[in-house]
Parts: sequence; C-alpha cells; structure tokens
Amino acid sequence: MEINTSLFNTPNISGLVKMKALFDYCDLVYFVYWPASWKFICLFLQEITKTPVIAGHHLSFDLAPNVKYGFSMLGPHGLMIGKRLAAHHALTLEAKSALISLGVGNVYYIPNGVDTKEFSFREKEEPFKLLFIGRLDENKGADLLPKLVQLLNQKMNSDFEFNIAGNGKLNYLVKALEKTYTNVKYLGYISESQKRELYEKCHVLVILSKKETFSLVGLEAMAAYTPVISTNVSGLREYIKSGYNGFLCNNFQEIIEKILHVYRMWKQNDCYEELRFNARKTAERFDLSNVSKKN
Repeated sequence: MEINTSLFNTPNISGLVKMKALFDYCDLVYFVYWPASWKFICLFLQEITKTPVIAGHHLSFDLAPNVKYGFSMLGPHGLMIGKRLAAHHALTLEAKSALISLGVGNVYYIPNGVDTKEFSFREKEEPFKLLFIGRLDENKGADLLPKLVQLLNQKMNSDFEFNIAGNGKLNYLVKALEKTYTNVKYLGYISESQKRELYEKCHVLVILSKKETFSLVGLEAMAAYTPVISTNVSGLREYIKSGYNGFLCNNFQEIIEKILHVYRMWKQNDCYEELRFNARKTAERFDLSNVSKKN
C-alpha cells in the first residue's frame, strides 16, 4: 500500500491518527522522501505499532569530507533516528558505505535497474550527435548549456548536432539556443519510445548535473550502446569508468575535452565501438533481472 504523505503535511492529531491506521494496516513502511517533522513521527509510529520502517535514500547528495552529516535525511537528530529505523535502502555502494560509516545499521544496496531488452543496437550516422536529457534547471547543469554549445561550435566548426530534451525553469535558455544555432534541437518533453530512439541514434549522452543520487538516464543510454560523459558526482561514479564506457569529468573544461576526444574517436574509427559495447556490458550488469540480487 502506498502512503501519500502530502495528505499529512502538518503533523496534527488528525494526521497522526490516519498515519497510525496506515501503519497498523501495513506490514512495512518505505519512505522515499520525508519532511523533517516526519522523521520523529515515523520513528514514533514504528515504535508503537511495531511496523518496520525502511528509509529509502533517493535524494541528491554528496558526502563531503568536512561535513559530518551529508544526507538530507540525516541531520544531528536524523542520525539518531536513522540508527533506530528497521532498515535503509541505498542506491549506490558509495551511499551504503557512507551510511555505515555514520553508524547506521541494516543498510541494503539495491541500485536502479534497466530493462536492457527495451534497447537496441543501431549504427551511429552523421552528423555527430550529442544528447542532453533532464530537467532544465541549475542542479541538472542546464545553465551550462549555452557556454557548452558556444565553445563546441567554435572548436568543432559546428560539425555536430545537439539534441536537448526535457523541461524546466531554464527552458528559455534552450529555446534561445535553438534560435541562435541551427545545430541545436530542443525537443521539450518526450515519450519513452522517443527517448529510446534518441539514446540509440546519438553518439554521446552528456550529463552536467551538480548532484545525482544515481541518474537512470546514464544507464539507459548505455543500454542503447551509447557512452556517457558526465560530471564526477556520486551517482554517476557507480557505473561510469573513465575510458571504458564513458568519462567522468572534474570541471567544465574537461567536459569539453572529453566530448572532443570521443568525437575524434568516432571520426577516426578509433576505439569508439569498443566504448559503445563496454557501455552495453555495463548496462547488462544493472539489468532488472540482476539488481534485485544485490544487497
């Protein structure tokens, strides 16, 4: 049974009664996201109903070395609560290790998965095609797209096509890019079938995110034999191995350099196909038939 906590944004008596009834009804409660006030309430309800609570860590975070509590769920009080919950679900090994290092027990690693049967091999045709898929906001790095497109046009003599799919508050930047550059295509919201087609025909998926928990789009691209160039953030480190199936980049300049590098690999027929097949092998490790076996 799914519990919609939006019904109980204010932890009043009526909300508590409804939540307790739901806890009594369920065999377990899984929280993907919980507002700060509900941390205490969930622990309280777990204690009085004996219904185990599993905390799912699906929020964007990076555990900085100088920050004691790097998870949005785990603040000074949240850590105490986290240690008393029945279990924790981590999407990445990095998140699992971080939770364990904080003294949290019963941490289970089950990453996102992809149905690789839904994606096919396709020959990559000219021109060289870049793909960005995601919410158009600062966290996803959409604010970097104008500079990225400008520099790539200068360095590649416009010998590429940039496909951008998604929506968000920065869509006006992408619309302006499409008007300025003939090699930029803004696709807006796309269906799942359109997304699969883009993965299959584009040469590289570019991820500019400042934070990611896992980033399923990267894994989907790899399932379609498409390498990924990404910022070096926690979620992407789970499956991108630089030089094997894509590249992790530590700064904006490195993103430019790696795009140019893959462009030359494709142009010169130099190991680009190997990069593609390694990407597919990676996706197969995260096939839905395999991820449920992980812990």
